[in-house]
Amino acid sequence: MKFLLTKENITTPVIHNKNSRRNKHLSPSPPKTRWSIYRYLGKSDGSERGRYKLPIRDLGKGFNANFILDHLNSENCFDFEYTPTEGNELVITSDGTMDWIGFLYKEGQWEIGHYNPFHFETERIHDGIVILGK
Repeated sequence: MKFLLTKENITTPVIHNKNSRRNKHLSPSPPKTRWSIYRYLGKSDGSERGRYKLPIRDLGKGFNANFILDHLNSENCFDFEYTPTEGNELVITSDGTMDWIGFLYKEGQWEIGHYNPFHFETERIHDGIVILGK
């Protein structure tokens, strides 16, 4: 199975009133699996407190952390010019849910992991959608 991270435009039209006659021709778009790459900036001051949803290992239909990790470390999965740098974080989310899988780039390869948003500072540098094919 082919696994590609593309920078395709991921914006969707906002339908403010789904029952509006003006929007009747718009059909809801099917859920997409989205990805974002974050650059590690360093540790935060630790003054924030709160909760966040922890990553999972399986987004369903065989699309799990090990499948993604195998592709990330064996081939170029990006359809744009990108070279991972130490500390980059890749987050893959399932549209329509809050489920996500995280990966960190360390010592020249991707590994399963994530940065705690209350302890580390990151900034988003790329995003797009995941394409699965044969």
